[in-house]
Amino acid sequence: MFWIELYLIFQISLWFVVRLGLNFSIGEQNALALLLGLGVKSFLLFVFLTLGLARFIGLPIVLSSIVYVLFFVWIKARPLIFEGLRFENHKRKGLFEYSGLGVLFVLLILGLLNAWFFPITGADGVWHHVKGMVYSSPIVDFESEQIISQFRQYPPLIGLLYGWLISSGFERVAVFFPLLYFCFLFIFYYRSCEHFKNSMTAGLATLILGTTPYLWWHSFLPFLDLTAGVFYAAGVLYWFLLIKNILGPSECVKVRDSRALALLSGIFFGIASWTRPEFVLFTAAPLFLLVCALDRQEGFVVERNSIIVCLAIPSLLLPSLWFAVLLNFDDPLDNSFKQLIIGCTCLWIGLGLALSRITYFTPRTAIKIGVFSVFTCLTGLFIFLSPIFSPWTTLAVRFFRLFAVHIFFAGTIFLIIFLFVEKLRQLPIAEKKLGVLLVLFILTQFFIYAYSGLKWPTFLHYVKNTFFYPGDSVNLSDTRGSIAIYPAFVFFVFCFQTVNKGITHGRVKRFLLSIIGVNLIIIGVIFAGPRINFIADNLDKSYEQRAESSGPFDLPNQFKVTYRVAHQIKDYVKEGDLLFLPSGKEKGSFRSVMSQVLFSQKLTFENDPFFWRDLKERKSSIYLVRKSGGEAKLCSGSDKVVLGNTGFVLCKLDKL
Repeated sequence: MFWIELYLIFQISLWFVVRLGLNFSIGEQNALALLLGLGVKSFLLFVFLTLGLARFIGLPIVLSSIVYVLFFVWIKARPLIFEGLRFENHKRKGLFEYSGLGVLFVLLILGLLNAWFFPITGADGVWHHVKGMVYSSPIVDFESEQIISQFRQYPPLIGLLYGWLISSGFERVAVFFPLLYFCFLFIFYYRSCEHFKNSMTAGLATLILGTTPYLWWHSFLPFLDLTAGVFYAAGVLYWFLLIKNILGPSECVKVRDSRALALLSGIFFGIASWTRPEFVLFTAAPLFLLVCALDRQEGFVVERNSIIVCLAIPSLLLPSLWFAVLLNFDDPLDNSFKQLIIGCTCLWIGLGLALSRITYFTPRTAIKIGVFSVFTCLTGLFIFLSPIFSPWTTLAVRFFRLFAVHIFFAGTIFLIIFLFVEKLRQLPIAEKKLGVLLVLFILTQFFIYAYSGLKWPTFLHYVKNTFFYPGDSVNLSDTRGSIAIYPAFVFFVFCFQTVNKGITHGRVKRFLLSIIGVNLIIIGVIFAGPRINFIADNLDKSYEQRAESSGPFDLPNQFKVTYRVAHQIKDYVKEGDLLFLPSGKEKGSFRSVMSQVLFSQKLTFENDPFFWRDLKERKSSIYLVRKSGGEAKLCSGSDKVVLGNTGFVLCKLDKL
């Protein structure tokens, strides 16, 4: 059933790509179809669960089949959506033909091996896994109490995809992350070929991006960041092609067909926001620059609004649908989600003003709006920031982190040297717009994390944890959020004449190759090498036993004792028995791991409301897990089971 539905979803996505009329290569079309397929499947599952269609059509595959048939009938009955969009068919090597990219296949295999071998034990990853378990049921409550409030409110894309795989019998649900990253590299390569008209330049750019250690590391970690970054970066690449077409239409791309590119990039921006909620604010930058580009071109007066709508509607619709679900939750929303909902509402209002043509965004007007926005955001820090954080400390930390996070992207960050040798004023206008987008993304990121507060109380804490204890800051939100902009940064740098002219020989080529060398050394020494050794040492262990191990060097398993407790409990209790556990806030994160391993059990934690009431009103076999020495009041000695050397005991309660 899974493989049949996978084919249906892929075919729907491929038909959509072809119907856009974009004359891309077969490789790029297939990569696009795979990326879009993830969004299509998650959206269909969302519709299936939200509308409660399980009562009428039984299984999600039925809905996929209905959509497949309807789409097939529709494309037979109607002509292409967007006709006439053609690109130059210049001679180029395919990705498989570029000899230097063989290393990327090795990295793909290593990524798949890591995703297959290592269980999901990371703090955030465990909760996304639990969310997938909840979503794997045909009848789902998005407000399920099995998920803590913070992760319950996160957008559903990863949870829905996990749920699809879990319901299909897959245990290793993170295996699609390396494939997602590799598909994006295909797209990046073909977009680079199209723009640079040189397969060597495109190949080197793709190789530098694909070997970026931090990006490759996240290509198999079960978190949200790579997925959101890939979809946003794909949106930026097609947005750039759209901007290039608007600002200087060529013979190979007709002006009237820019709607296809706007729609494609808008869908990718929307899926990024469907993964991490703050990306709805990052979408404001390309939308704003698109309106500015259109308002300076007289030839686009007629189709101005239709192009804006094609990009804006899919960008804002998906996050808005999820925000609508959140507003129907009974529990109060986190303040950050309230702010994001307000921000999304403001974007809808701004879209309405742009479409009404009340004002035209000339270059001078755009600059004034940008300066005013930055001033307003800075002022707001002194008014709205929580009193427990000093605005000055917050600004100092954010300025420091603005630059410090990029040490984790060595050696790709060394490309920044070209910014100081290139004559940026001589860049074509479209490439200048791409540079402005990079700046706006960084500014948006700066203010998002400034308003979210500080993890550590002082500036010195951040300096110490960045340079002396980098493991404590390598996965902070601002570092992970930068994943989304690095593909655009690499693409932007390779647009420079300094790079294009010197890439065939001389110091520029040697410098680029040295960056690739540094990337591979870091991957080998810090990530791949230690992980391969760990895999070799633990290959004889079962998947369950690996969760009880210390974990790899780059991502130690902080819950190994908790997993041992959970697995031993699983051997003693039956499905349907009640389990009362210590506070979910205790060290070891009992709540996340227990919810993951003992998902089919009824779990109640000591810090839950009505804990003692539920304990007294039990109607089936009930077990209590306590730390050794604290169980005497509730457990009889004869029923007590010591759970190995974990420091915990399990007892069956007969009376209180």
